[in-house]
Amino acid sequence: MRGRRRNSRSVRLLNFNNRHPRGVESMADIIATNETILVIGGGISGMTAALEAAEYGKQVILVEKDPSVGGRVSKLYKYFPKLCHPTCGQEINQRRIKMNPNVRLLTMTEVAEVSGEEGNYSVTLKTRPRYVNSNCTACGDCANAVQAEFDDEMNYGLGKRKGAYLPSRMSYPQQYVLDPQIIGTADASSAKEACKYDAIDL
Repeated sequence: MRGRRRNSRSVRLLNFNNRHPRGVESMADIIATNETILVIGGGISGMTAALEAAEYGKQVILVEKDPSVGGRVSKLYKYFPKLCHPTCGQEINQRRIKMNPNVRLLTMTEVAEVSGEEGNYSVTLKTRPRYVNSNCTACGDCANAVQAEFDDEMNYGLGKRKGAYLPSRMSYPQQYVLDPQIIGTADASSAKEACKYDAIDL
């Protein structure tokens, strides 16, 4: 008798859990109107997620707030489990991003606003200026022409970098950045004059 009561109660619970709560629609009823995927964060996880989706055939926008992808791993000496230098994994992923037309990379960009509903989101992005365009060859002439120095974020502030700088030797995109603190100063003019590729965009 007790066994029957237990079984009967279990069935009632299962039936209850299979019903949708009042006012809540099944997720199966939601149809996406735009299948473009937005991946926020260009670290190892973000790059991997973006690439897996892109290689599946989806259009992907990869957003990174820093001037280069790589995230925290790019700042490490070695990382688990193979204790490789970050350049090992980064180089492969960067090459995959560069060669995949389904991935659009936006660096120095953050999410400003998200609106909409499931399957129909609208996202507003805010991009900070790099002050260097795609003509940049990473030759370093602009950095040599600049005098101002600032704490190096890539090295956790333990060292200094120039006001015109390449975040790291493995940066992607491989383009210099002008620190906004030198804009409007003689250093910015010096950087522009030193660039023979017309890559400084003030």
